[in-house]
Amino acid sequence: MKKVAAALERIEEEEFALRFVLRDDTGLAETPGHTNGLVESYRDYRQCYLDAARDGDGMAIVGAMGLIWWLFAAATGPAAYAIFLGQATSWYGYVVMIGLTWAFFEHLFSGLRHFVLDTGAGYELRTNRAWALAVPFASVIVTIAIWAYILMGSL
Repeated sequence: MKKVAAALERIEEEEFALRFVLRDDTGLAETPGHTNGLVESYRDYRQCYLDAARDGDGMAIVGAMGLIWWLFAAATGPAAYAIFLGQATSWYGYVVMIGLTWAFFEHLFSGLRHFVLDTGAGYELRTNRAWALAVPFASVIVTIAIWAYILMGSL
């Protein structure tokens, strides 16, 4: 009876471990017992970065508060708008706006990546790594292009 119980326990442990191990070509390799945990569930750091950035930069869209401040200042009058404009065109205002531009495009391109993954495509290791490199590169390039256009127009 003890041998049967030990065999059943071993089978249950193996089944438990297999439920959390994904195919190697996905880039994912969850460890047994881990149902959550971003860093532990990814073997390749680039996919980990993209998912963490997608989660984090969604919160960076708190730039909506800047939009509300701008609208409130414009509706309040010239004095309030001058204060807003002074802050927005300062060096730290530009840093915030450039950061929000990058966050927007990183979120957009990462969302496109997830859209493709949701269709069931792009899980091959090579394709997944290509996306993981392309998303941050494209978001930085587009941000630089937009801000070069904005700053060149104001010179």
